[in-house]
Amino acid sequence: MKNKMTRLFILIIALISLRVSGNIDVPFKVSIEGPRTYMEIYKKRAELKLVRSADFCRGYTMPHLKGKWTCMPSDNLQNKCVGEFTCKLINIKFSRVSESKRIRKELKSFPKNKSPFTMIVSKTPLKNPSKYRYIDRAKKYGERPETRTKRLLNEKVKKRTKYLKNKLTEFDEFEALEKELGIKTKSLTSSPKKEKVDKDITTVFSDEEEETESLDDAPFIVEKIESNTGKEEVIKIKRRDNNIPVESKIHYLSFTAAMTRVTDSRESAIATADIAWTPRYKFNQKFTGRGRVGGHYISSEVVEGENPETFLVYDLGGELEWFPLKGKNFYLNGGLGLQSWSSSVGGVFSTITLGGGFYFKYNKAKVVERLFLSLTNVGNDNSNKEFKVGLGATF
Repeated sequence: MKNKMTRLFILIIALISLRVSGNIDVPFKVSIEGPRTYMEIYKKRAELKLVRSADFCRGYTMPHLKGKWTCMPSDNLQNKCVGEFTCKLINIKFSRVSESKRIRKELKSFPKNKSPFTMIVSKTPLKNPSKYRYIDRAKKYGERPETRTKRLLNEKVKKRTKYLKNKLTEFDEFEALEKELGIKTKSLTSSPKKEKVDKDITTVFSDEEEETESLDDAPFIVEKIESNTGKEEVIKIKRRDNNIPVESKIHYLSFTAAMTRVTDSRESAIATADIAWTPRYKFNQKFTGRGRVGGHYISSEVVEGENPETFLVYDLGGELEWFPLKGKNFYLNGGLGLQSWSSSVGGVFSTITLGGGFYFKYNKAKVVERLFLSLTNVGNDNSNKEFKVGLGATF
């Protein structure tokens, strides 16, 4: 008797190990896409979604991120990130509860953002038992048609059918992922049980209310977009087709203010303030173009031997900003332009400008977007040089 119990115990342990080990260390990839500004938030939200899901790991396992996300720019000023996951055994320190708490705690360090993003999983989702339990419950309630009206029946069926259809949409787009990641997935064949469920779902209804209502199921979405300060939210209601926010390429209301030190070949120097309108056009993640229309007052000896004159200098030109470091907000810039002097002698001179700066992730004081410094060489007889330190603002 004792030997039989021992053999039975060993057999049970072996079956459990076989069931669990079938999923361990079998990697699958998750691809997410969205605006570069929100990508760190989207990574954590994707990890949290997988931790809570029971669709991809069986038994006593759950999804686990191996290494780090790999990101690269994609079309329409978006970033695309790919992470490799495996099904890892649950233990005291690694469980759905502990991982959910950890990720939610990390999300609190980011600004609030609930905008939707694209997420595709390379692994075929497992059969969801709750879908079939729903059919059983629906049939049970369907046995008492006298308690429900025909109008209520149609509403319940349409609502639930739409929910189940949208729930699986996210994981059906494997063809595009195969080309992108080079993954070969097995094609799924229809089964009689699945066909029966799909047929029954259109003719029965459930009295069970949805426990967690998601905005992802509606044809319209409520989108919360952070303001430039990162502290306020702007709410937009729009159709689901436009679920990915697109950064604006053109910023017309962009200005600069700078303290300027002007020197010349006679070793004279003067400090002044410079103000300019600098509209911006974003070509891509690496390059941005700017125009410049501005001016500043200077005091200079225009005619040798005469008293210095104070007059206004007008600036007109263009610059190109280059972001050499991927994912960083530092930039270098260079440009050409013209200066018109409104002195008694007057004159129009060419200019060459070189410099650099830094963009803030969120605007300071709601409008200040960057800090910069630059050196401008003026092509006049005195070889004027202008060194500027200032800030840029966008309204």
